[in-house]
Amino acid sequence: MNFQFKLRLIFTFSILNVTVGFKFFQDKIPNGNNVPHPCKPNYVWQGVGHKNAMGGGNRNAFGLAFDANGKVWNSRLCNADSDNDGKTNGVELGDPNCVWTEGAVPEITSGLSHPGVCEPWDSERCLAHNQWEFCDSEVFSCPAMDATDDVRKVSVRFPPTRVPPTETNYYCMAVELPGDGDYHIIASSPKIDNAYVMHHILMYGCKDEDLKGGESDVRTKFATPTLCEVDTGCTNLITGWGPGLPGQCFSERAAFRIGKHGYKYAVMQMHWNNPELLSHYTDSSGLTLFYTPNLRPNDAGSFVVGQRYLDIKPGLESHTETAMASSSCTRKMLPYPIHILNNVLHMHYLGKSGYIDLRRNGNKLKTLGRDDVFSHDSPVQHVHDPPIEFLPGDEVFVSCTFDSRSRSETTYYGYDTSAEMCYGFFQYYPVISNLTNILNYKDVELCFNWGPRGGGEGLIVGGCSLTKAVIQSFSMKVMAKCSMTGNVCQPECKEMVKETRLNDECMGNEDVFGLVKVLSEGEPRFENIWRAFESCDDEIKMDDVLTRLILSLI
Repeated sequence: MNFQFKLRLIFTFSILNVTVGFKFFQDKIPNGNNVPHPCKPNYVWQGVGHKNAMGGGNRNAFGLAFDANGKVWNSRLCNADSDNDGKTNGVELGDPNCVWTEGAVPEITSGLSHPGVCEPWDSERCLAHNQWEFCDSEVFSCPAMDATDDVRKVSVRFPPTRVPPTETNYYCMAVELPGDGDYHIIASSPKIDNAYVMHHILMYGCKDEDLKGGESDVRTKFATPTLCEVDTGCTNLITGWGPGLPGQCFSERAAFRIGKHGYKYAVMQMHWNNPELLSHYTDSSGLTLFYTPNLRPNDAGSFVVGQRYLDIKPGLESHTETAMASSSCTRKMLPYPIHILNNVLHMHYLGKSGYIDLRRNGNKLKTLGRDDVFSHDSPVQHVHDPPIEFLPGDEVFVSCTFDSRSRSETTYYGYDTSAEMCYGFFQYYPVISNLTNILNYKDVELCFNWGPRGGGEGLIVGGCSLTKAVIQSFSMKVMAKCSMTGNVCQPECKEMVKETRLNDECMGNEDVFGLVKVLSEGEPRFENIWRAFESCDDEIKMDDVLTRLILSLI
Protein backbone atom coordinates (compact mmCIF):
# COMPACT_ATOMS: atom_id res chain seq x y z
CA MET A 1 0.00 0.00 0.00
CA ASN A 2 1.55 3.29 -1.11
CA PHE A 3 0.16 6.11 1.03
CA GLN A 4 0.78 9.52 -0.54
CA PHE A 5 2.04 12.15 1.84
CA LYS A 6 -0.95 14.42 2.36
CA LEU A 7 0.98 17.66 2.50
CA ARG A 8 0.74 21.06 0.87
CA LEU A 9 3.71 22.78 2.38
CA ILE A 10 5.19 26.17 1.78
CA PHE A 11 8.93 25.77 1.25
CA THR A 12 10.34 29.21 2.03
CA PHE A 13 13.98 28.98 3.15
CA SER A 14 14.37 32.74 3.16
CA ILE A 15 17.71 34.37 2.55
CA LEU A 16 16.38 37.72 3.73
CA ASN A 17 17.66 39.34 6.88
CA VAL A 18 14.92 41.81 7.78
CA THR A 19 14.01 43.73 10.88
CA VAL A 20 10.88 42.21 12.40
CA GLY A 21 10.89 43.89 15.81
CA PHE A 22 8.25 46.35 14.70
CA LYS A 23 5.82 43.46 14.33
CA PHE A 24 5.07 43.98 18.03
CA PHE A 25 3.24 47.14 17.03
CA GLN A 26 0.74 45.11 14.99
CA ASP A 27 -1.20 44.51 18.20
CA LYS A 28 -1.48 48.25 18.72
CA ILE A 29 -3.76 48.84 15.71
CA PRO A 30 -6.87 47.02 14.45
CA ASN A 31 -6.09 44.19 12.01
CA GLY A 32 -2.40 45.02 12.31
CA ASN A 33 -1.42 41.52 11.16
CA ASN A 34 -3.91 41.41 8.31
CA VAL A 35 -3.21 44.48 6.13
CA PRO A 36 -3.08 43.47 2.45
CA HIS A 37 -0.30 44.43 0.08
CA PRO A 38 -1.74 47.10 -2.28
CA CYS A 39 -0.48 45.49 -5.49
CA LYS A 40 -0.24 41.87 -4.26
CA PRO A 41 -3.64 41.14 -2.70
CA ASN A 42 -2.69 37.66 -1.50
CA TYR A 43 0.18 39.02 0.61
CA VAL A 44 0.08 40.63 4.01
CA TRP A 45 2.08 43.84 4.54
CA GLN A 46 3.81 42.92 7.78
CA GLY A 47 5.47 46.28 8.55
CA VAL A 48 2.31 48.36 8.28
CA GLY A 49 4.08 51.60 9.23
CA HIS A 50 7.14 51.06 7.03
CA LYS A 51 7.95 51.43 3.36
CA ASN A 52 9.48 47.97 3.48
CA ALA A 53 6.59 45.50 3.45
CA MET A 54 8.54 43.19 5.73
CA GLY A 55 9.09 45.92 8.36
CA GLY A 56 12.01 48.08 9.43
CA GLY A 57 13.64 51.02 7.71
CA ASN A 58 11.94 54.26 6.71
CA ARG A 59 8.37 54.86 7.77
CA ASN A 60 5.51 55.48 5.36
CA ALA A 61 2.85 58.17 5.92
CA PHE A 62 0.87 56.06 8.39
CA GLY A 63 4.02 55.07 10.29
CA LEU A 64 4.99 58.72 10.69
CA ALA A 65 1.49 59.58 11.93
CA PHE A 66 1.44 56.59 14.31
CA ASP A 67 4.80 57.63 15.76
CA ALA A 68 3.73 61.25 16.12
CA ASN A 69 0.58 60.09 17.91
CA GLY A 70 2.61 58.35 20.61
CA LYS A 71 2.25 54.91 19.02
CA VAL A 72 -1.38 54.59 20.20
CA TRP A 73 -4.62 54.01 18.35
CA ASN A 74 -7.26 56.57 19.23
CA SER A 75 -9.98 58.60 17.52
CA ARG A 76 -7.47 61.19 16.34
CA LEU A 77 -5.35 58.66 14.40
CA CYS A 78 -8.42 56.67 13.42
CA ASN A 79 -10.18 59.65 11.80
CA ALA A 80 -7.07 60.85 9.97
CA ASP A 81 -6.38 60.05 6.32
CA SER A 82 -2.63 59.52 6.48
CA ASP A 83 -2.10 58.43 2.88
CA ASN A 84 -4.45 61.00 1.31
CA ASP A 85 -6.55 58.52 -0.62
CA GLY A 86 -9.92 59.75 0.67
CA LYS A 87 -10.43 57.01 3.27
CA THR A 88 -9.74 57.37 6.98
CA ASN A 89 -7.24 55.10 8.69
CA GLY A 90 -10.14 53.58 10.62
CA VAL A 91 -12.05 52.69 7.46
CA GLU A 92 -8.93 51.14 5.91
CA LEU A 93 -8.12 49.09 9.03
CA GLY A 94 -11.63 47.83 9.75
CA ASP A 95 -12.54 50.26 12.57
CA PRO A 96 -14.82 52.76 10.79
CA ASN A 97 -16.48 53.93 14.03
CA CYS A 98 -13.17 54.28 15.90
CA VAL A 99 -14.26 52.08 18.79
CA TRP A 100 -11.57 49.37 18.67
CA THR A 101 -9.40 48.78 21.73
CA GLU A 102 -6.24 46.70 21.95
CA GLY A 103 -6.96 42.98 22.30
CA ALA A 104 -10.48 43.23 20.86
CA VAL A 105 -11.68 41.79 17.55
CA PRO A 106 -12.14 44.61 14.99
CA GLU A 107 -15.61 45.37 13.66
CA ILE A 108 -14.47 44.47 10.12
CA THR A 109 -11.77 41.86 9.32
CA SER A 110 -11.96 41.58 5.53
CA GLY A 111 -11.92 43.97 2.61
CA LEU A 112 -9.18 46.02 4.27
CA SER A 113 -6.70 48.41 2.63
CA HIS A 114 -3.36 49.97 3.55
CA PRO A 115 -3.47 53.21 5.60
CA GLY A 116 0.06 54.16 4.53
CA VAL A 117 -0.24 53.66 0.77
CA CYS A 118 -2.54 55.78 -1.38
CA GLU A 119 -4.86 53.44 -3.29
CA PRO A 120 -5.51 52.56 -6.04
CA TRP A 121 -1.71 52.69 -6.01
CA ASP A 122 -1.36 53.14 -9.78
CA SER A 123 -3.96 55.90 -10.16
CA GLU A 124 -2.85 59.35 -11.31
CA ARG A 125 -3.72 60.82 -7.93
CA CYS A 126 -1.86 58.20 -5.90
CA LEU A 127 1.28 58.06 -8.02
CA ALA A 128 2.01 61.57 -6.79
CA HIS A 129 1.85 60.38 -3.17
CA ASN A 130 3.50 56.95 -3.47
CA GLN A 131 7.04 58.06 -4.15
CA TRP A 132 8.79 54.74 -3.59
CA GLU A 133 8.94 51.36 -5.31
CA PHE A 134 7.05 48.67 -3.43
CA CYS A 135 5.46 46.36 -6.01
CA ASP A 136 8.53 44.66 -7.46
CA SER A 137 11.35 45.79 -5.23
CA GLU A 138 12.78 42.39 -4.24
CA VAL A 139 16.29 41.75 -5.60
CA PHE A 140 17.88 38.31 -5.59
CA SER A 141 21.62 37.87 -5.18
CA CYS A 142 23.59 34.62 -4.96
CA PRO A 143 27.40 34.80 -5.19
CA ALA A 144 27.66 31.17 -6.33
CA MET A 145 25.82 32.08 -9.54
CA ASP A 146 28.72 34.32 -10.59
CA ALA A 147 31.59 32.34 -9.09
CA THR A 148 32.44 30.35 -12.23
CA ASP A 149 31.69 30.45 -15.95
CA ASP A 150 30.08 27.01 -15.99
CA VAL A 151 26.84 28.04 -14.26
CA ARG A 152 23.86 27.38 -16.53
CA LYS A 153 20.20 28.14 -16.14
CA VAL A 154 16.88 26.81 -17.30
CA SER A 155 13.38 28.20 -16.77
CA VAL A 156 10.49 25.83 -16.08
CA ARG A 157 7.07 27.45 -16.23
CA PHE A 158 3.42 26.64 -16.63
CA PRO A 159 1.97 27.55 -20.00
CA PRO A 160 -0.73 30.26 -19.66
CA THR A 161 -3.33 28.45 -17.56
CA ARG A 162 -6.76 29.52 -16.39
CA VAL A 163 -7.04 29.96 -12.63
CA PRO A 164 -10.34 28.52 -11.33
CA PRO A 165 -12.74 30.91 -9.54
CA THR A 166 -12.25 29.11 -6.23
CA GLU A 167 -10.25 30.42 -3.28
CA THR A 168 -7.63 27.66 -3.01
CA ASN A 169 -6.20 25.83 -6.04
CA TYR A 170 -3.31 23.38 -6.31
CA TYR A 171 -2.11 22.52 -9.82
CA CYS A 172 0.79 20.28 -10.84
CA MET A 173 2.85 19.82 -13.99
CA ALA A 174 5.76 17.47 -14.66
CA VAL A 175 8.91 19.09 -16.03
CA GLU A 176 12.01 17.51 -17.54
CA LEU A 177 15.31 18.54 -15.98
CA PRO A 178 18.68 18.82 -17.80
CA GLY A 179 19.85 15.25 -18.32
CA ASP A 180 22.94 15.44 -20.51
CA GLY A 181 25.31 15.21 -17.53
CA ASP A 182 25.57 15.31 -13.75
CA TYR A 183 24.66 18.65 -12.21
CA HIS A 184 23.90 20.35 -8.92
CA ILE A 185 21.20 22.99 -8.62
CA ILE A 186 22.95 25.81 -6.77
CA ALA A 187 20.19 28.45 -6.83
CA SER A 188 16.65 29.18 -7.96
CA SER A 189 14.57 32.29 -8.48
CA PRO A 190 10.86 32.80 -9.21
CA LYS A 191 9.18 33.87 -12.42
CA ILE A 192 5.90 35.32 -11.12
CA ASP A 193 3.40 36.01 -13.87
CA ASN A 194 0.27 36.82 -11.84
CA ALA A 195 0.96 38.18 -8.35
CA TYR A 196 -2.77 38.52 -7.72
CA VAL A 197 -3.18 34.76 -7.37
CA MET A 198 0.29 33.25 -6.92
CA HIS A 199 0.80 32.10 -3.34
CA HIS A 200 3.68 29.65 -3.54
CA ILE A 201 5.55 27.22 -5.81
CA LEU A 202 7.05 23.86 -4.82
CA MET A 203 9.27 21.61 -6.90
CA TYR A 204 9.48 17.90 -6.03
CA GLY A 205 12.24 15.71 -7.47
CA CYS A 206 11.18 12.37 -8.92
CA LYS A 207 13.31 9.33 -8.14
CA ASP A 208 13.77 6.78 -10.91
CA GLU A 209 11.45 4.37 -9.10
CA ASP A 210 8.72 7.05 -9.15
CA LEU A 211 8.69 6.95 -12.97
CA LYS A 212 6.94 3.62 -13.47
CA GLY A 213 5.24 4.29 -16.77
CA GLY A 214 1.54 3.98 -17.51
CA GLU A 215 -1.30 6.36 -16.73
CA SER A 216 -0.20 6.86 -13.11
CA ASP A 217 3.27 8.06 -14.16
CA VAL A 218 3.59 11.77 -13.33
CA ARG A 219 4.90 12.41 -16.85
CA THR A 220 1.50 11.29 -18.14
CA LYS A 221 -0.68 12.31 -15.23
CA PHE A 222 0.75 15.85 -15.12
CA ALA A 223 1.74 16.29 -18.75
CA THR A 224 -0.14 19.61 -18.64
CA PRO A 225 -1.16 21.73 -15.62
CA THR A 226 -3.60 19.50 -13.75
CA LEU A 227 -5.58 19.84 -10.53
CA CYS A 228 -3.51 17.73 -8.16
CA GLU A 229 -5.14 18.32 -4.78
CA VAL A 230 -2.64 16.80 -2.32
CA ASP A 231 -1.04 14.20 -4.57
CA THR A 232 2.14 15.44 -6.27
CA GLY A 233 3.27 11.94 -7.22
CA CYS A 234 6.89 12.69 -6.25
CA THR A 235 7.81 13.65 -2.68
CA ASN A 236 11.45 14.80 -2.58
CA LEU A 237 11.30 18.56 -2.12
CA ILE A 238 14.05 20.33 -4.10
CA THR A 239 13.25 24.01 -4.13
CA GLY A 240 10.41 26.48 -4.26
CA TRP A 241 9.23 29.98 -3.75
CA GLY A 242 6.95 31.72 -1.24
CA PRO A 243 6.09 35.22 0.02
CA GLY A 244 9.13 37.21 1.09
CA LEU A 245 11.54 35.01 -0.88
CA PRO A 246 13.23 36.52 -3.99
CA GLY A 247 15.17 33.30 -4.53
CA GLN A 248 17.18 30.50 -2.94
CA CYS A 249 20.95 30.11 -2.82
CA PHE A 250 22.19 26.69 -1.76
CA SER A 251 25.21 25.78 0.35
CA GLU A 252 28.72 25.29 -1.05
CA ARG A 253 28.83 22.04 0.93
CA ALA A 254 25.83 20.37 -0.70
CA ALA A 255 23.21 20.87 -3.41
CA PHE A 256 20.41 18.95 -5.13
CA ARG A 257 21.63 16.60 -7.86
CA ILE A 258 19.90 16.43 -11.23
CA GLY A 259 20.78 14.67 -14.46
CA LYS A 260 22.24 11.24 -15.18
CA HIS A 261 22.70 10.25 -11.54
CA GLY A 262 20.09 12.55 -10.01
CA TYR A 263 16.54 13.74 -10.56
CA LYS A 264 15.63 13.60 -14.25
CA TYR A 265 12.09 14.88 -13.80
CA ALA A 266 10.32 16.99 -11.25
CA VAL A 267 6.75 17.94 -10.45
CA MET A 268 6.13 21.66 -10.08
CA GLN A 269 3.15 22.45 -7.86
CA MET A 270 1.42 25.86 -7.91
CA HIS A 271 -0.75 27.17 -5.11
CA TRP A 272 -3.10 29.83 -6.45
CA ASN A 273 -5.12 31.85 -3.97
CA ASN A 274 -8.17 33.53 -5.52
CA PRO A 275 -10.22 34.92 -2.60
CA GLU A 276 -12.23 37.22 -4.86
CA LEU A 277 -13.36 34.15 -6.86
CA LEU A 278 -12.62 35.91 -10.14
CA SER A 279 -12.85 33.83 -13.32
CA HIS A 280 -10.70 35.87 -15.73
CA TYR A 281 -7.28 35.19 -14.17
CA THR A 282 -4.58 33.19 -15.93
CA ASP A 283 -1.05 32.40 -14.78
CA SER A 284 2.19 31.12 -16.27
CA SER A 285 4.55 31.41 -13.31
CA GLY A 286 7.52 29.15 -12.69
CA LEU A 287 11.12 28.95 -11.55
CA THR A 288 14.55 29.59 -13.01
CA LEU A 289 17.05 26.92 -11.95
CA PHE A 290 20.76 27.68 -11.85
CA TYR A 291 22.91 24.55 -12.14
CA THR A 292 26.52 23.56 -12.66
CA PRO A 293 28.61 20.47 -13.52
CA ASN A 294 31.07 21.72 -10.87
CA LEU A 295 29.56 19.44 -8.24
CA ARG A 296 29.49 20.24 -4.53
CA PRO A 297 31.04 17.69 -2.12
CA ASN A 298 27.65 16.26 -1.15
CA ASP A 299 24.12 15.70 -2.45
CA ALA A 300 21.56 17.60 -0.39
CA GLY A 301 18.17 16.51 0.85
CA SER A 302 15.27 18.02 2.75
CA PHE A 303 12.80 16.73 5.30
CA VAL A 304 10.02 18.09 7.47
CA VAL A 305 8.87 17.45 11.04
CA GLY A 306 5.37 18.62 11.90
CA GLN A 307 2.02 18.28 13.62
CA ARG A 308 -0.90 17.09 11.47
CA TYR A 309 -3.63 17.81 14.04
CA LEU A 310 -4.29 21.38 15.21
CA ASP A 311 -7.19 22.71 17.28
CA ILE A 312 -6.80 26.43 18.04
CA LYS A 313 -9.71 27.98 19.90
CA PRO A 314 -10.60 31.61 19.08
CA GLY A 315 -9.69 34.62 21.19
CA LEU A 316 -6.45 33.21 22.63
CA GLU A 317 -3.40 35.42 23.01
CA SER A 318 -1.15 32.36 23.18
CA HIS A 319 -1.81 28.74 22.17
CA THR A 320 1.03 26.24 21.64
CA GLU A 321 1.17 23.08 19.54
CA THR A 322 4.17 20.77 19.23
CA ALA A 323 5.64 18.03 17.05
CA MET A 324 8.58 15.68 17.46
CA ALA A 325 10.75 13.25 15.56
CA SER A 326 11.44 10.63 18.24
CA SER A 327 14.68 8.76 18.82
CA SER A 328 13.05 5.45 17.84
CA CYS A 329 11.94 6.93 14.52
CA THR A 330 15.27 8.54 13.60
CA ARG A 331 17.06 5.27 14.39
CA LYS A 332 14.84 3.62 11.79
CA MET A 333 15.07 6.44 9.24
CA LEU A 334 18.77 7.31 9.39
CA PRO A 335 21.26 4.65 8.23
CA TYR A 336 24.09 7.07 9.02
CA PRO A 337 24.64 10.53 10.58
CA ILE A 338 23.57 13.59 8.61
CA HIS A 339 24.44 17.28 8.89
CA ILE A 340 21.79 20.02 9.14
CA LEU A 341 22.59 22.97 6.87
CA ASN A 342 19.63 25.16 7.76
CA ASN A 343 16.08 25.04 9.03
CA VAL A 344 13.01 27.23 9.06
CA LEU A 345 9.78 27.28 11.05
CA HIS A 346 6.48 27.34 9.17
CA MET A 347 3.06 28.53 10.32
CA HIS A 348 0.35 30.65 8.74
CA TYR A 349 -0.98 34.05 9.80
CA LEU A 350 -1.90 33.11 13.39
CA GLY A 351 1.73 32.17 13.98
CA LYS A 352 3.20 34.23 16.81
CA SER A 353 6.49 32.60 17.85
CA GLY A 354 8.23 29.25 17.97
CA TYR A 355 11.45 27.28 18.19
CA ILE A 356 13.14 24.06 17.08
CA ASP A 357 15.34 22.06 19.46
CA LEU A 358 17.77 19.20 18.87
CA ARG A 359 17.80 16.60 21.63
CA ARG A 360 20.22 13.76 22.32
CA ASN A 361 19.82 11.02 24.94
CA GLY A 362 16.75 12.79 26.29
CA ASN A 363 18.53 16.11 26.83
CA LYS A 364 18.41 19.33 24.86
CA LEU A 365 21.63 19.61 22.87
CA LYS A 366 21.01 22.81 20.94
CA THR A 367 18.27 25.21 19.80
CA LEU A 368 18.32 25.01 16.01
CA GLY A 369 16.25 28.15 15.65
CA ARG A 370 14.09 30.45 17.74
CA ASP A 371 11.63 32.95 16.25
CA ASP A 372 10.46 35.18 19.10
CA VAL A 373 8.45 37.11 16.52
CA PHE A 374 7.22 34.88 13.68
CA SER A 375 6.21 36.25 10.29
CA HIS A 376 4.60 33.99 7.70
CA ASP A 377 5.54 36.38 4.89
CA SER A 378 9.12 36.81 6.09
CA PRO A 379 10.35 33.42 7.35
CA VAL A 380 13.73 33.37 9.08
CA GLN A 381 16.25 30.85 7.82
CA HIS A 382 18.54 29.61 10.58
CA VAL A 383 21.83 28.75 8.87
CA HIS A 384 24.33 26.48 10.62
CA ASP A 385 27.98 27.04 9.78
CA PRO A 386 29.49 24.64 10.49
CA PRO A 387 26.53 22.29 9.90
CA ILE A 388 24.98 20.55 12.91
CA GLU A 389 25.63 16.81 13.20
CA PHE A 390 22.41 14.81 13.55
CA LEU A 391 22.86 11.20 14.69
CA PRO A 392 20.51 8.22 14.40
CA GLY A 393 18.54 8.32 17.66
CA ASP A 394 18.63 12.12 17.99
CA GLU A 395 15.31 13.91 18.41
CA VAL A 396 13.80 17.07 16.90
CA PHE A 397 11.24 19.04 18.89
CA VAL A 398 9.15 21.71 17.14
CA SER A 399 7.06 24.22 19.11
CA CYS A 400 4.57 26.62 17.48
CA THR A 401 2.70 29.35 19.37
CA PHE A 402 -0.38 30.97 17.84
CA ASP A 403 -2.37 34.16 18.54
CA SER A 404 -6.05 33.62 17.68
CA ARG A 405 -7.50 36.86 19.02
CA SER A 406 -8.45 37.86 15.47
CA ARG A 407 -10.66 34.76 15.02
CA SER A 408 -14.21 34.11 16.17
CA GLU A 409 -14.14 30.39 15.29
CA THR A 410 -11.79 27.48 15.99
CA THR A 411 -8.89 27.16 13.54
CA TYR A 412 -7.80 23.69 12.45
CA TYR A 413 -4.94 22.23 10.44
CA GLY A 414 -5.39 22.93 6.76
CA TYR A 415 -3.88 24.00 3.47
CA ASP A 416 -5.68 27.34 3.10
CA THR A 417 -3.88 30.33 4.58
CA SER A 418 -6.93 30.83 6.83
CA ALA A 419 -6.15 27.42 8.37
CA GLU A 420 -2.90 26.68 10.23
CA MET A 421 0.21 24.52 10.12
CA CYS A 422 3.12 23.75 12.44
CA TYR A 423 6.22 22.47 10.64
CA GLY A 424 9.98 22.60 10.78
CA PHE A 425 11.78 22.34 7.42
CA PHE A 426 15.36 21.10 7.23
CA GLN A 427 18.03 20.99 4.54
CA TYR A 428 20.81 18.48 5.16
CA TYR A 429 23.48 16.22 3.66
CA PRO A 430 24.27 13.54 2.65
CA VAL A 431 20.88 12.75 1.16
CA ILE A 432 18.81 9.77 2.35
CA SER A 433 16.32 9.01 -0.41
CA ASN A 434 13.46 7.98 1.91
CA LEU A 435 13.90 10.70 4.52
CA THR A 436 11.15 13.17 3.65
CA ASN A 437 8.53 13.52 6.39
CA ILE A 438 8.13 12.67 10.09
CA LEU A 439 4.67 13.69 11.21
CA ASN A 440 2.59 13.67 14.39
CA TYR A 441 -1.15 13.28 14.68
CA LYS A 442 -1.92 14.42 18.23
CA ASP A 443 0.52 12.26 20.24
CA VAL A 444 0.86 9.53 17.60
CA GLU A 445 4.03 9.59 15.50
CA LEU A 446 4.01 8.77 11.82
CA CYS A 447 7.39 7.41 10.79
CA PHE A 448 7.83 6.43 7.14
CA ASN A 449 10.31 3.61 6.75
CA TRP A 450 10.32 2.17 3.25
CA GLY A 451 14.09 1.94 2.97
CA PRO A 452 16.38 -1.10 3.09
CA ARG A 453 16.79 -0.83 6.84
CA GLY A 454 13.04 -1.03 7.29
CA GLY A 455 12.94 -4.76 6.84
CA GLY A 456 9.54 -4.51 5.19
CA GLU A 457 8.05 -2.61 8.14
CA GLY A 458 6.40 -0.07 5.84
CA LEU A 459 4.54 2.65 7.67
CA ILE A 460 5.47 2.97 11.36
CA VAL A 461 2.68 4.76 13.25
CA GLY A 462 2.84 5.11 17.01
CA GLY A 463 4.78 1.87 17.31
CA CYS A 464 2.46 -0.01 14.91
CA SER A 465 3.81 -1.49 11.66
CA LEU A 466 1.11 -0.82 9.10
CA THR A 467 2.35 -3.07 6.32
CA LYS A 468 0.39 -3.82 3.18
CA ALA A 469 -0.59 -7.19 4.67
CA VAL A 470 -1.95 -5.59 7.86
CA ILE A 471 -4.07 -3.07 5.95
CA GLN A 472 -5.33 -5.73 3.53
CA SER A 473 -6.28 -8.05 6.40
CA PHE A 474 -8.17 -5.25 8.16
CA SER A 475 -9.93 -4.25 4.93
CA MET A 476 -11.02 -7.81 4.16
CA LYS A 477 -12.42 -8.19 7.68
CA VAL A 478 -14.43 -4.99 7.34
CA MET A 479 -15.76 -5.91 3.89
CA ALA A 480 -16.83 -9.35 5.14
CA LYS A 481 -18.69 -8.06 8.21
CA CYS A 482 -19.94 -4.53 7.43
CA SER A 483 -22.19 -2.72 4.98
CA MET A 484 -19.97 -0.87 2.51
CA THR A 485 -22.59 1.86 2.13
CA GLY A 486 -22.16 2.76 5.77
CA ASN A 487 -25.93 3.26 6.09
CA VAL A 488 -26.70 0.03 7.96
CA CYS A 489 -25.20 -1.39 11.14
CA GLN A 490 -25.00 -5.14 10.72
CA PRO A 491 -24.84 -7.14 14.02
CA GLU A 492 -21.70 -9.01 12.98
CA CYS A 493 -20.07 -5.68 12.08
CA LYS A 494 -20.80 -4.23 15.52
CA GLU A 495 -19.16 -7.19 17.24
CA MET A 496 -16.15 -7.02 14.94
CA VAL A 497 -15.68 -3.29 15.62
CA LYS A 498 -15.89 -3.82 19.39
CA GLU A 499 -13.36 -6.64 19.23
CA THR A 500 -10.99 -4.58 17.03
CA ARG A 501 -11.09 -1.58 19.33
CA LEU A 502 -10.47 -3.78 22.33
CA ASN A 503 -7.66 -5.95 21.01
CA ASP A 504 -6.09 -4.38 17.89
CA GLU A 505 -3.37 -2.01 19.12
CA CYS A 506 -3.08 -0.44 15.67
CA MET A 507 -6.43 -0.08 13.89
CA GLY A 508 -8.23 -0.20 17.24
CA ASN A 509 -6.34 2.89 18.42
CA GLU A 510 -8.52 5.95 17.76
CA ASP A 511 -5.60 8.25 17.00
CA VAL A 512 -3.81 5.76 14.74
CA PHE A 513 -7.06 5.08 12.89
CA GLY A 514 -7.65 8.83 12.55
CA LEU A 515 -4.19 9.41 11.09
CA VAL A 516 -4.55 6.56 8.60
CA LYS A 517 -7.84 8.12 7.48
CA VAL A 518 -6.10 11.46 7.00
CA LEU A 519 -3.36 9.86 4.89
CA SER A 520 -5.88 8.19 2.58
CA GLU A 521 -7.94 11.30 1.87
CA GLY A 522 -9.23 11.35 -1.68
CA GLU A 523 -8.87 7.58 -2.23
CA PRO A 524 -12.46 6.23 -2.61
CA ARG A 525 -11.62 2.57 -1.99
CA PHE A 526 -10.30 3.39 1.47
CA GLU A 527 -12.98 5.96 2.25
CA ASN A 528 -15.52 3.14 1.80
CA ILE A 529 -13.61 0.96 4.27
CA TRP A 530 -13.51 3.71 6.91
CA ARG A 531 -17.21 4.49 6.38
CA ALA A 532 -18.14 0.83 6.76
CA PHE A 533 -16.02 0.41 9.90
CA GLU A 534 -17.75 3.41 11.50
CA SER A 535 -21.27 2.35 10.46
CA CYS A 536 -22.10 1.03 13.95
CA ASP A 537 -20.60 3.88 15.97
CA ASP A 538 -23.99 5.38 16.89
CA GLU A 539 -25.35 2.05 18.09
CA ILE A 540 -22.17 1.28 20.06
CA LYS A 541 -22.39 4.66 21.78
CA MET A 542 -26.06 4.05 22.61
CA ASP A 543 -25.19 0.62 24.00
CA ASP A 544 -22.59 2.23 26.24
CA VAL A 545 -25.10 4.83 27.49
CA LEU A 546 -27.68 2.14 28.29
CA THR A 547 -25.08 0.00 30.06
CA ARG A 548 -24.03 2.92 32.27
CA LEU A 549 -27.69 3.71 33.00
CA ILE A 550 -28.46 0.12 34.02
CA LEU A 551 -25.39 -0.03 36.24
CA SER A 552 -26.41 3.22 37.94
CA LEU A 553 -29.82 1.72 38.80
CA ILE A 554 -28.47 -1.48 40.32
